[in-house]
Amino acid sequence: MAAVVTALLEEIDERRRRVYALTAAGVQPAGMRELKEELHSLRKELALAVG
Repeated sequence: MAAVVTALLEEIDERRRRVYALTAAGVQPAGMRELKEELHSLRKELALAVG
């Protein structure tokens, strides 16, 4: 289970960094909708894995 949690945390961190980079580059929020949905989904998966 620890490996799953670690992998999910790394994936969340990667997606979060992409959101920050896109925001800094001036991408509008609508342009990041899919990425933010993926991030939300990963967070839910992490919650299920640890809860």
